Amino acid sequence: MSVNYPEINLYHTNMKKLYNHLKWRFIDRQTILTMAFSYALAHKKVDINQFEQVSQKIKKRAGFFTTLQRVQRYILTTQLIANYDDPIQKVDQLFSAYHSLVHSAFKKETSTYFTALLLLDEDEAEINAQIDKALELYQKHKKEHPILVDRSIYPYVLLLARNDNSVEAILEEVENHYQTLLEQGFKMSIETFWTSQLLALSGDRVSTSDVVKLFQMMKERGWKVKPELYPSLALLSLSRHDQDVINEIENRINALNERIEWRKQKSLSKSFAIQLFLNEQSEGSNLNYEVLRLSRQLVQAQQIAVIAALTASTVASNQSSSNS
Repeated sequence: MSVNYPEINLYHTNMKKLYNHLKWRFIDRQTILTMAFSYALAHKKVDINQFEQVSQKIKKRAGFFTTLQRVQRYILTTQLIANYDDPIQKVDQLFSAYHSLVHSAFKKETSTYFTALLLLDEDEAEINAQIDKALELYQKHKKEHPILVDRSIYPYVLLLARNDNSVEAILEEVENHYQTLLEQGFKMSIETFWTSQLLALSGDRVSTSDVVKLFQMMKERGWKVKPELYPSLALLSLSRHDQDVINEIENRINALNERIEWRKQKSLSKSFAIQLFLNEQSEGSNLNYEVLRLSRQLVQAQQIAVIAALTASTVASNQSSSNS
């Protein structure tokens, strides 16, 4: 008998609303699924009128010659609604943060819009210094790994830039984590690099050995631990890393898989099940305040990186349709 999870029930309601509203706009099901789940994690129901108001304001602010495609605009809309009680007011702040990033030589592209989401709660007086440090981190990561590293690491370097350590110290820590993960059987991939950045962000709260332990336990349980799941292991290690936690995750995967749209999304269902578990942990008393705050920051950074990558891979199929 499966466990009932309110967030999954809410997801199903949201999925139907979004699908019915967007099905003729050439938005792929995986994107709608991701949007519906973001609402559910925030315990919010989809309000189509609000969705359209926020989306249209983003479209107006972006202008006619924007690189922002419709599918990306919809996901930005979802992120603002899920994370804020005043999403329409946050649109202007989003574009202000975006232009600050671009002014400091971040590229005029989708990943920069999503990275700007991480600046909405920051002190304006500190933003420019943080952006400059983040850009230096990105450029040096890119120089060290020119083929591996791409602009999907923007959210991570922005969070890493809040660290008081020097750029050189941060780079060294990320590289040490990355090499250790490769030695322990992780594949050479951008996801492994993301994971090394998450480990650097977590400081001494999570070690590489914690992530490797979870990795090995999951493989022993018969999981196919693909690279896209690697960052979730780092997030999960903030809470627990034992057999019981894998049971908890599997219960949530089974609950998700009762919905037909999840059955072919095996990697995504695992990732979302972990996010659901972490969400529940953060709302309880299992994490102290600092770990709770860190967990939410890391989950947001990971969601933004994954969403940016998702929209980049799906936008080509939407090029033939004009903005609505």
